[in-house]
Amino acid sequence: MSLLDLHSVTIFDNSTQSSLIPFQSLLEDGLDLSFTFRVLQDLKQVYWNIYYVVDLANSKQIVPVGKSNVFDYRASSTEFEQFKYSVHKLPLENIPMILLNNVGSLVASLRNSNDGSELFKCSIVVQSERNERDGKLYRNILNPME
Repeated sequence: MSLLDLHSVTIFDNSTQSSLIPFQSLLEDGLDLSFTFRVLQDLKQVYWNIYYVVDLANSKQIVPVGKSNVFDYRASSTEFEQFKYSVHKLPLENIPMILLNNVGSLVASLRNSNDGSELFKCSIVVQSERNERDGKLYRNILNPME
């Protein structure tokens, strides 16, 4: 049984406040995440864990981005909750460009603070491509609701 009913996901460039779906920007640039959802069951002592997954052919590398404070959600069939998180810069400087020039994902995972178990996960696909002119990686973020 799902604990959350995801209603919308919004991703903005945090310097221009332009929507990043399907806007392209540098892979490591900051962004603002916003989720609107309905809570289907009371959730106590939970937090959001944000990370980037570099998906390799036979392994995955997880890059921690940040996490929220711990809080409680009350179930409601009519009220929506919202979670917002701002990322100043994706910490990808220690990952070789050849590994980043691929499909990855930005993940927001709701976790129980008592045992760390995952209660809900939203994976946002990020396509990256090296620009031949400037040699930098640019991202294209796909809408997880489509």
